[in-house]
Amino acid sequence: MKATNKTEAQRIAYFGMKKMEKEGGYAFTEGTVSNWFNVVKEQDGTTYGVLLLEKRGVCNCPFWEENSEFGACKHIYWIREELAKEADFQSLTETDPRWLHGGGI
Repeated sequence: MKATNKTEAQRIAYFGMKKMEKEGGYAFTEGTVSNWFNVVKEQDGTTYGVLLLEKRGVCNCPFWEENSEFGACKHIYWIREELAKEADFQSLTETDPRWLHGGGI
C-alpha cells in the first residue's frame, strides 16, 4: 500500500502496530549487527529484518519498501514499543509495586 504522505504512512504503521499487539503471536530476536532485529510472526514464520537508527528505522517488509521515504512501518514501531516496555520493566526495583505485579498495576 503506497502512502501519499508521511502522516498517512505513520498512521498506517501505528494502527498496524496496534493490530500486532492485539493479535499477539509476534516475537523478536536481536540480530548479529548492533541495532538489528528480526521480527517473526510465529504462526507462519514470516520474518522481517528491522534496523533501528536514532530517528528512523529500516525494514525489509513490503510496506516499508514502498514507503521508504517516510521511514515508517508497523514492524519498526512495534520493535521500538517492545524495547521500551523491556527497558521500563528492567528499570523496576523489587520494592516498586509494579515489579510485584509483573510491570503493571
